[in-house]
Amino acid sequence: VDAGDQDANDGKVRAKAKVKPRLVRDNLRIATIKVGGTHSWSVDVIGEPITDKTWTQGASYITKAKEALITEEHERIKLTHIDYNTIFEIKDALRKDNCKYKVRAENCNGFDEEWVELVVLGRPARPEGPLEVSNITANGCKLRWKAPLDDGGMPILEYNIELLCPKTKKWIKKGKCAGDKFPLFFDVDGLEEGQEYLFRVSAVNEEGESEPLEGDKPIKAKNPFGLPEPPIKVELCDWDVDHMDLQWGFPPSDGGAPILLYKVEMRNAKDEEWHEVGESDGPKKFFQQTGLTKGEKYSFRVRSVNKAGKSEPSDPTPYAVARPRKYPPIIDRDYLYKDKLWVRTGKVLKFENLPVDGEPPAKVSWYFKARNLAEDENITVTNVDYLTSIEIRNTVRKMTGMYLIRAINEHGKDEAEVEFVVLGPPGPPEGPLEVTDVHKEGGKIKWKKPMDDGGRPIEKYVLEKLDTETGKWSPCGEVDADKLELELNNLETGKKMKFRVKAKNEEGESEWLEGPLEPVLIKDPFDPPGPPGLPEIPDWTENSVKLKWAPPLRENGAPVTHYTIEYREYGTDNWIVGPKVKAKKYPDGEVKDLTPGKKYEFRAKAENKAGLGDPSEHTTPHLMKARFAPPKIDRTNLDQKVVKVNQQVVIEVDVSGEPDPQKQWFFNGEEIKTSEMVKVAHSAYHTKLMLIPAKRHMIGKYTIKAKNNSGEDEADVEIVIKGKPGPPEGPLKPFDITKNSCKLKWKPPKDDGGSPIEYYEIEKLDPLTGQWLPAGTSTTCEHTVKPLSEGKEYKFRVRAVNKDGESPDLEGDESIIAKNPFDPPSKPDKPTPMDWGVDFCNLKWKVPASDGGSPLTEYIMEIRDKDKRAWKEAF
Repeated sequence: VDAGDQDANDGKVRAKAKVKPRLVRDNLRIATIKVGGTHSWSVDVIGEPITDKTWTQGASYITKAKEALITEEHERIKLTHIDYNTIFEIKDALRKDNCKYKVRAENCNGFDEEWVELVVLGRPARPEGPLEVSNITANGCKLRWKAPLDDGGMPILEYNIELLCPKTKKWIKKGKCAGDKFPLFFDVDGLEEGQEYLFRVSAVNEEGESEPLEGDKPIKAKNPFGLPEPPIKVELCDWDVDHMDLQWGFPPSDGGAPILLYKVEMRNAKDEEWHEVGESDGPKKFFQQTGLTKGEKYSFRVRSVNKAGKSEPSDPTPYAVARPRKYPPIIDRDYLYKDKLWVRTGKVLKFENLPVDGEPPAKVSWYFKARNLAEDENITVTNVDYLTSIEIRNTVRKMTGMYLIRAINEHGKDEAEVEFVVLGPPGPPEGPLEVTDVHKEGGKIKWKKPMDDGGRPIEKYVLEKLDTETGKWSPCGEVDADKLELELNNLETGKKMKFRVKAKNEEGESEWLEGPLEPVLIKDPFDPPGPPGLPEIPDWTENSVKLKWAPPLRENGAPVTHYTIEYREYGTDNWIVGPKVKAKKYPDGEVKDLTPGKKYEFRAKAENKAGLGDPSEHTTPHLMKARFAPPKIDRTNLDQKVVKVNQQVVIEVDVSGEPDPQKQWFFNGEEIKTSEMVKVAHSAYHTKLMLIPAKRHMIGKYTIKAKNNSGEDEADVEIVIKGKPGPPEGPLKPFDITKNSCKLKWKPPKDDGGSPIEYYEIEKLDPLTGQWLPAGTSTTCEHTVKPLSEGKEYKFRVRAVNKDGESPDLEGDESIIAKNPFDPPSKPDKPTPMDWGVDFCNLKWKVPASDGGSPLTEYIMEIRDKDKRAWKEAF
């Protein structure tokens, strides 16, 4: 017996036993009832303390519901629980209540449970659909269905079959079939042709008949077949001189009965009458007609046949000629080469009805220079079976040549070439038209023969000359076809002339060949040369330059022998004649003794035996300075810079050197990149550093470096940035606190702003007003604050001051109370007399519970008389 198991009632204590639950299973037996019936189970339960009792409904194979706890809300099951008994009672039972039930008893010592089955018998469910109707004829059909999902708990004995009478609109029993039959079907007979019928089926067991399964829609009693439709796509699939083979597609409808065979009819183009000539091998969609006469035309049609008869005829095939079907193309070469084919320019060339045999008829294409002529807008190619023709309009000479005819079918190809000639005037002589050996009275004119002689031999060439001043052409000579040049010796000196030549044959004259591009000046063959190319300066010193240039494009009849260099100071008009150098393939020269620091322009002139030519273009101004010099930093602006915080610092530095040096700024060993507050700008021979604005962290040494291929240089500039100091360093510590004063201690600021700290200002927070009040100044990092009001709470702050102003405040983390660091001791206990006499009394007492934070130094004794008059010190 546990103390926790004691039951105090009326002041008495009783002991209780611990007993694990146990169900008395005597009444837990399977029970069978009918739908609508009642049943109950009463179960005794042993266990201490009193158990909790529950009933659970198991999973149902009928409704597929899962296991679930039975509650008071169940509409048909009532549960009654008392201390040592539970009762399960069901009323108006349904088929879905058919399942196992679990009873469970549980207390703190464990549990017990048991399953018991309830069987509820009833009528079966409706048979499963759909109700299928098949094999419909004029007097019968076949029905099919499936067994019900729920047989009502008992075997299905039979199925009743009914039909809806189309005349009386009443359901009539038509028959039955055994319940254990599989598959489930029923053959219906005795129907009236043309009437519509609806059917239904119900299941029967010992408890009764189910709801009926009804068909989805009525059916009409009729035979399922009629005459078929004719076949489709009747066509020839093969032929030869004595036979033709037919094939066709299945008719769109067989009339409801299988196609038995096909009947074939034929007609000859001579008499146009249809004759049945045979039938297919059963339902095969193929027929071969033999015994045909070569060269005659035939057409065919086909009828479908089923057990109801034969269909209407199909569409007839086009007339086809009995002839060989398969042989490669053959171009008739006798016809092709019987005449030479030519035409004059601009006329129409026709070649018609060239025979091309082959079966099937060949596809014929014409080609000229590998180009399909069907794509040419001036050419028409006409092909009909076994014949081809071509017509060429707007003929020109370039259409002369070999034309290719290509015929192709699936059995091979044939190709043949034929020449078409288009006659016309010759093409122009070939250029360029050259004038050579020019002198003051004439020269020699040369050309080449035409690429196209127009189909006839060239007879002669005709030449004319053009006086560019008058703009008129005039004859200047003729030569035979075998000569391709003409010498002229009667031209006027000083005139600018152009020439032209044309060829002539039996068909006419060619276009002119004109030349040369620029008129020819009739004169002796040389002049002063043209201007040289623009001089370049590849090298220089501070007082000399080297130049190079290209020879003139025109020597004007005589070779260049010398070049003269000229120069002038920039901004003046006076050209100074410089050195004269001999001509060579890549001319060059040098000008010396120039003045350093000045700018000069340079040009060159070419010279031949006719004299000096025009000058070249002049160079751009060139500054006389050394080409290579090491960098040199101008230190004029690199003295120490002292500014205040937020002022701008701009340092501009000139950097000489050739070529222009690369410039960089560094701070604390790292290259400075332009940012929002620090900017670096470089230009030719100059650099700039800007601090916008200056901040204390920017203080220090800045280095500029300059470098080129000739050397390098570097210099430093120190920037001092002064401002207010940073806040004193914490913590701000109060110590030696008394009721009217305390001491404070802190550390100097990390940043004194660039100037010495002059003093520190100390403030205290007034606890009544919430305002900060001055509490003194100090030149050191320690200060005594007084006076303070005893018992009040205080906070403190301190700031540093230099000549540029005050720092931010350092505020203490915690407040203090103004009081001494100890309190009066607590009172001693009541004294106890130990001994006494007429004039003395010895006392003892316990020390006070608290000494107030400071050791006890003495006790003060007080005394009063028995009348309780005032206390006074005893000694």
